Amino acid sequence: MPLFDINVPANAEIFFRQLMSITAFEVFEIGDIVNALLALEPTSPINDNYNTLGFESVYYINNMGTLFLMFLIYPIMMLVEYLLGLVAEKCDSVKKVHLAVKYSVYWNSLIRLVFESYSMIAICCLIHFEYISFSNVG
Repeated sequence: MPLFDINVPANAEIFFRQLMSITAFEVFEIGDIVNALLALEPTSPINDNYNTLGFESVYYINNMGTLFLMFLIYPIMMLVEYLLGLVAEKCDSVKKVHLAVKYSVYWNSLIRLVFESYSMIAICCLIHFEYISFSNVG
């Protein structure tokens, strides 16, 4: 709602900013780390309304924040599940853990992650499409 071109009171801005940090699963700020690792130039937000909600850059990875790390952890969890599967063939006590991890990795966690983060993904993609450039990694 604050992305519409309307005046929002300060207390509502604070509320929406906290709500967006919860929506983005923002545990810690990764923007500076990403800029350093990928050698990205810091950018300014599209306008003050986007800045209020925490979209402080035009880069997708910076705007996704900690949620992007969850998408990176997913392949690691697939590898752990595969290794548990190899051990489960030889050890019966690991089979139960392997099945729990398998159903969690391939169904529960992925579906939950996509459903709970689709608004953040859509907004970050649209912001990035406005400033698309093929001259840098971001």
